[in-house]
Amino acid sequence: MRICFLTPQYAPALGGISSYGYNVTQGLAQRGHEVVVITRELRGRSAAETIGRVHVRRIPSIPLPPAHLFSHGFLSSLKVRYQFRPDLLHVNHPGVCVYGTPCHRMLTTVHTTLERERRASVGSSLYAEYVRVTWPILVRVERDLMEKSQKVICVSHHTASSIARCVPSSRSKLSVLYNAVPEEWFRVERKAAEGLLLYVGRLTERKGLDSLLHAMTQVRSGFPHVKLIIVGRGPLERRLAHAVRQMGLNRNVAFAGSVSDLELLDLYSRVTCFILPSLYEDCPYSLLQAFAAGVPVISTRVGGIPEIVHDNETGLLVPPYDWSALSSAISRVLSDDALRRKLSRNEHTLALQKYRIAAALDSLESVYVEMLRSEDTHVAVT
Repeated sequence: MRICFLTPQYAPALGGISSYGYNVTQGLAQRGHEVVVITRELRGRSAAETIGRVHVRRIPSIPLPPAHLFSHGFLSSLKVRYQFRPDLLHVNHPGVCVYGTPCHRMLTTVHTTLERERRASVGSSLYAEYVRVTWPILVRVERDLMEKSQKVICVSHHTASSIARCVPSSRSKLSVLYNAVPEEWFRVERKAAEGLLLYVGRLTERKGLDSLLHAMTQVRSGFPHVKLIIVGRGPLERRLAHAVRQMGLNRNVAFAGSVSDLELLDLYSRVTCFILPSLYEDCPYSLLQAFAAGVPVISTRVGGIPEIVHDNETGLLVPPYDWSALSSAISRVLSDDALRRKLSRNEHTLALQKYRIAAALDSLESVYVEMLRSEDTHVAVT
């Protein structure tokens, strides 16, 4: 099967959308499919390259929202229609505007909805202002993409409910397929260090890192040698570093920036606990990586997270913004060996059952085959 994968981000760019695209396309290519990825240009990377077994084409876009949606979408759609001519087009949403109907068979994976972005974009940040100003355009782009897609895959039931609410005409197209992680994450050998905490993700407002830093000031009073490693980059990096200095957390918080996959695997093998204090999430990769590696998880009760984290069984859940509750949860995990062992065991078992990339690829291929057969039947009848 010749598959074209249209995505706003792809490796080596960081983020959940990039991880999904990389895991899925590399897995499909290993199964014998011909896969071409069309993504936005990335500084320092060639316009055409091969990553693993996947051909990657990076398309220029105007670096000014929402113009980047249209410039990237227009050029990508032309590539699909006139150059690649795939059997199937798989769009990775959000951030893509597809012009016309570049392929007869098109499906979309929805990682989050624009409505969730709008709700989370509060305050006076530039991004919040961007969402407010461009909201009518963004809504139209999302609705148009849902209407053009024959199938819409959502990464959680929460995501599916949100799409059904925002685009009612898409209800019959929706299905849920959780994100999944490659096999190397299930082979992490745990050698947890005492009092080592980990956050992995973008440094943005919606990740709730302000609450985490406030929680660390209280955790430190009971565990003076506790250390939090923050992996990732983003627009809040300088502000968070300044807050660490202001709170006197220099010895307790370290910023690791971007790290390689091997470095990330090593970190997950050594940490006592993984923390995700987000204000909203759908099916975060970093959390699934922690599950597969058997790292005890603390997260917020938002979005699709409660579908994955069952409180006191496969992690601990706290309310968003509540740094006091977050502090108590961290202290509880640090002080309770039996709890850590239970969470680690249950998380790893659940990940083996539900979040392996092989099973996710099986399900995705079934969707592809169904779409191809449906089209063939339609052609035969007409």
